[in-house]
Amino acid sequence: MQLRDRHLHQRIRKVLLVLFALYFTIMFVKNGYLKFDPEGFWGPAFERWGYPVWFLFFIGVLEFGGGLAILVPRIAPYGALVLAVVMLGALVTRLIHGVSFGDASSITFNMVAMLLLAYEHEPIKSLVYKKESSADSQLERGRIEESIR
Repeated sequence: MQLRDRHLHQRIRKVLLVLFALYFTIMFVKNGYLKFDPEGFWGPAFERWGYPVWFLFFIGVLEFGGGLAILVPRIAPYGALVLAVVMLGALVTRLIHGVSFGDASSITFNMVAMLLLAYEHEPIKSLVYKKESSADSQLERGRIEESIR
């Protein structure tokens, strides 16, 4: 019974992870796309902060590409790490140039969310936790199959 609960918990966690990634994909792709318009909201903001136009486009590419990357399991953790670094830069910029508490907390939330998203994917977890040997995983599968019967 306990193994079934564990399996169900893992499935629910994966579904929530996908929904979480979908939400942030929409947000980052949209914001990245908006940065391709130097006359839009972000162009004057980047100019006011002292950044050149090419940097606006560069951040747009990182946000757009990172947003798409978090939907691809194999590269999702790396896309999430790129987006976390972008959010760190956004937070530093806003703190230097003055920011409301709401902006700072929103940017911080997004940065932490991307770090959690990166951590929850297997390539990053395998760096933190010792990977099971194939014998251990085969033993675990045998236990699951026995408990189902």
